Amino acid sequence: MIELIRRRDPHRPDRWKIYLGDVCIGDIGPRAGVPTTVDQLEWYCGFGPPAHRGVDAAGTAIDLHDARQKFEAAWR
Repeated sequence: MIELIRRRDPHRPDRWKIYLGDVCIGDIGPRAGVPTTVDQLEWYCGFGPPAHRGVDAAGTAIDLHDARQKFEAAWR
């Protein structure tokens, strides 16, 4: 299986883009406008083309480690 690769978003250095080979399959980054008492990160895993509707997952996480684990579980 091809390994997932994380790269910082060149336009938003506080976000990470997740790639499978050279295809972007999701991202992880901070949530905007949420209280400090809730999960601070959001993640998205999936494909954007309309032909793939419904083939995605998203959620929130406490920290980067938690977001990575949830993203990888959703990817599997």
